[in-house]
Amino acid sequence: MKKQTYILIAIIFAATILGLVFKTGSGAKRTVEIKRGDLVEAVYAIGSVKAERVFNLKMGVTSKMIERYVRPGDQVKKGDKLVDLEGLKTIYAPFDGMITTVAFEKGELVFAQAVIVTVVNTSSFYIEISVDERNIPLIKAGQIVDISFEGVRDQKISGKVRSVYSNDGEFLVAIDADLSKISLLQGMTCDVAVRLEEHRNQILIPLGALDKDGRVKVMRDGRTKSVALKVGAKNSQYLILKEGDVFEHDEVVIEDNGKRGPANAADPGEGPRP
Repeated sequence: MKKQTYILIAIIFAATILGLVFKTGSGAKRTVEIKRGDLVEAVYAIGSVKAERVFNLKMGVTSKMIERYVRPGDQVKKGDKLVDLEGLKTIYAPFDGMITTVAFEKGELVFAQAVIVTVVNTSSFYIEISVDERNIPLIKAGQIVDISFEGVRDQKISGKVRSVYSNDGEFLVAIDADLSKISLLQGMTCDVAVRLEEHRNQILIPLGALDKDGRVKVMRDGRTKSVALKVGAKNSQYLILKEGDVFEHDEVVIEDNGKRGPANAADPGEGPRP
């Protein structure tokens, strides 16, 4: 009798462990309830902070550094002395800003077309992103943009597409945003999501639930059923259900294998409603 009891306890224990693994085990399976919600299609990219005004001092002929008055990191006002060059008058700062480059020391030869001093206006910035050829036709001036910076993820910033253009074979997007509340330097990066289209009150399927054949596993009456789906728009977490035997409040199986779409902290964040 005791032996049978021990066996029964062992079976129950094993079943419990298997159930936990199915739900929460690392690299295992879990179930998620299907809900309605809103989805925003977006193009995701890494943005770079650009100053609106940058002054690079160059000379057309070789010269010599007679005196320099600034170092990298110095703040200058319009009209402050920058350098004295042989055979030329003193060069002055054209606007308020920060010195980011001083390429030559006193007494050194300054070569033609070499950048001698760089002044960056730190009072006005914009965001620039590079987009691949497949997605660039989707982006238009005026579209809303979500921006997020490392270290201040809780502070979401909204911007707008200013222009779309190309430069040396690269497709670029300039984005205007109020960046005055964040301490920025030129060249800092951020996560960017350019909003394309908003879909309201849709049945949303988690990306991780859809297999390579376009099917999901639905849990019903304690059994798993494989269902073929036709899906529409998607973002980094969900797809919109178009057709298929899946309904709101169904539970679908998700394999925790990292299939979650592109990570981007600027994701608009729409999803199922509670």
